[in-house]
Amino acid sequence: MAAVVISPVNRKGGVGKSSSVFHLGGYFASQGLRVLLIDNEPQHSLTNGLIGPDAAAALDPAYTTAALFDLTRQPTPETLIRQTTVKNIDLVCGSDALDQVNGPPEEKPVE
Repeated sequence: MAAVVISPVNRKGGVGKSSSVFHLGGYFASQGLRVLLIDNEPQHSLTNGLIGPDAAAALDPAYTTAALFDLTRQPTPETLIRQTTVKNIDLVCGSDALDQVNGPPEEKPVE
C-alpha cells in the first residue's frame, strides 16, 4: 500500500488540528497501519501528548522539526523520527524553536 498523507492546515490556532491528528493517528495505528506523525507547531501539543511535556521540554531542537529549517544542519530521518510508546506510531517532534522560524508578522508603518 502506498503512503497516504493527511495534512490538516489552518493558520488559526485552537481549531483542533493537533487533536484531529492525534486521534486519526491512533485510529490508523489501531487498524495495524504504520503511522508517522509530524508536529510542525511551536506549541508542540502533539509531541506533549505522545511523549509528555517534560520529555518534550528537554528535547534538543536539532532532533525536532526545527532542524529542517536550520540551514547549518542536514537532518536525516534517523535523527528526527522517534518511536513512541504507542504501537505503530512514530513521531517527528515539534519544538519551541519553531517560533524562530515562524517569527512575528512583519510590521508595516502606518501611513
